[in-house]
Amino acid sequence: MKKASLILIILLCFSFITSQSAFALSCAPPRAPQEEMEFSQMVFKGTVVSQNRDKLHFEVAKAWKGDPSGKLTLNQNGWTEFKTGDEYVVFAGMEDGKLRPRLCGNTGLATGFNEDQLGEPIPMVQTSTGSGFTLALVVMLVLIGIVFLWWKKKRPRT
Repeated sequence: MKKASLILIILLCFSFITSQSAFALSCAPPRAPQEEMEFSQMVFKGTVVSQNRDKLHFEVAKAWKGDPSGKLTLNQNGWTEFKTGDEYVVFAGMEDGKLRPRLCGNTGLATGFNEDQLGEPIPMVQTSTGSGFTLALVVMLVLIGIVFLWWKKKRPRT
């Protein structure tokens, strides 16, 4: 029994020594950027302004597909590493109902990426901060207040 246990321990130790590294995901070579753009819901160039375990927040500079505004939040895909402050070209698609950077594709640092492969960027959608509406509302309320005070002063007292 002792001899069998010793042999088993030696075999286990030997198997750990000779085992090779394993990875959870291995990728085939990526498609051409134009082809990957066909399979993506959104393609853009942007800078990572912040991130956490679940989300990536981008300031979008230009876009080739989708409906991005100046700021965009994607869900992490759990595989692609992003560094805050760096600019990326991102190919994003829906996975489990969430928009994420596509796995095993052309998503990567913008430096060295030939943007001409994607064609002309689409016009960016400008998001309004609502400051014009807020100003109009304040002016209207002030005018209503002035008219009310004037009316109250002019009406006959009983």
